[in-house]
Amino acid sequence: MIKILPKKWINNGKEPFSLHNFHLVRNQQRLYINKPKGGFWLSEYTPNQKFPSHWHWLAKSNGYSLKPNNYIYILTDHPNIFIIKNKADYNKLISFYCIKYSNPLISEISLNCIDFEELNKDWNGIYLTENGLEETSTCFEHPNFSSWDCSSLIIFDPIILNNYFSLQKGF
Repeated sequence: MIKILPKKWINNGKEPFSLHNFHLVRNQQRLYINKPKGGFWLSEYTPNQKFPSHWHWLAKSNGYSLKPNNYIYILTDHPNIFIIKNKADYNKLISFYCIKYSNPLISEISLNCIDFEELNKDWNGIYLTENGLEETSTCFEHPNFSSWDCSSLIIFDPIILNNYFSLQKGF
């Protein structure tokens, strides 16, 4: 696994993070969606690129509306983040944190998904790298990460948020 995480992360929102608006991570319990509800979503801050993050590029490319403010976050020195940089990392993750969902209308279909609620007990978050997204978006042994849209970090425990500042530039 990658030992060093990016230093700065960006969130596009109405206001900076607050515990008041934070929701614990919960499993979606829907087939084919390997994405939790809750948590705090961030993208790697890329100030030397045309867009400040992959999320900003994706939003502009697809006509999504962006919120008026952007906040840069710095994590604590040693956050306990599970990093998925390739298909092998994903298979390791699903081997430890698996939950089976089935469709009551089609009894023969059941899928192993990530149990984000269990993952939350051992880790502060999960980071899906650009390469990890590419390798796992076409993985068919388990539900893939195609619903994540872009490389992202979801924080389960806000204790790893060390500091933030507002980025005034609009995109």
